Amino acid sequence: MIKQDGELQSQGYSFVDLRLPEEVAKYEPAIRSLFKECYTLDLAAELWRWAYLCNPCGYPFVSLALYEEQLVGHYAAIPQEYVLGGRSLPMILSMTTMVRHAHRAAGLFPVLARRVYAAAAAAGIRGVLGFPNALSISGFRKRLEWSIEDKFQLGALNIVSRHARMHLQGSKLYAISYSDMAARVCLETGEAVRWNVRHMDQLRWRLKKPGCFYSCLDTPKGRAIVKDYGDALDIVWAENLSQDIVKLLAEYAQQLGRRKLWCYGSRQLLDTFGAEHLRPYHFGFRMFDEPSPQFGLDLIMSDVF
Repeated sequence: MIKQDGELQSQGYSFVDLRLPEEVAKYEPAIRSLFKECYTLDLAAELWRWAYLCNPCGYPFVSLALYEEQLVGHYAAIPQEYVLGGRSLPMILSMTTMVRHAHRAAGLFPVLARRVYAAAAAAGIRGVLGFPNALSISGFRKRLEWSIEDKFQLGALNIVSRHARMHLQGSKLYAISYSDMAARVCLETGEAVRWNVRHMDQLRWRLKKPGCFYSCLDTPKGRAIVKDYGDALDIVWAENLSQDIVKLLAEYAQQLGRRKLWCYGSRQLLDTFGAEHLRPYHFGFRMFDEPSPQFGLDLIMSDVF
């Protein structure tokens, strides 16, 4: 049974809902400390501020749970601009969920999420989406009423494979600027929700994620965005993820001396590319006030990539 706010307040918990960057920033040390306790990792200050304080799409939605004035629970989401058939569809991306170990039986997670979703819906946000890990899927589905798409996977092409050795006659692939990418992409048609690459401020902010290097590319088969990561390239966005554009990007990866090209899609699609090293990367969503749409999925939608 999902507990109500009043029930938890009677047990000594209090809740704080934040939106303004200066209010969120006051809790930064406590949030980063809770992150380290929950994930045994340090949360880089620059990365946290990029996500929560610098987003051009709007202020974050943050809900905190306190117990005896100590931060014990956190749920947050950040706004993103999507498009569906040419119309704007503002969504929020579900971010870090954290509950201090001693308080995990209290039922804080669904209460915090419910508060975030109510605030987002009141602000005109149409729904929430994210990429929950395997341990979280059940909670998102049962407690938060998310629809989970479990057919999508990550897969890698080995660059020593035949894909990298195929050269399309007369093909050209070259880097373009953020503004050229935003201007050349067409998202006016289609029945799937897409991350809005034409939103110039959003694109510039997203591709300036601290510690990451991205390239916007133009090819005869459409535009794409790739991320340079170690000995691999990740296809984080593609105008049309086809076998032809994957071959071109594999060739590009080979020219850069990379050993793998990572793609994201259904198992059936990845099989057509000859992808290997398949692993699940689950996507989920919940709409607030309209029917569930179809999503065109790209890794740029995830804050991880």
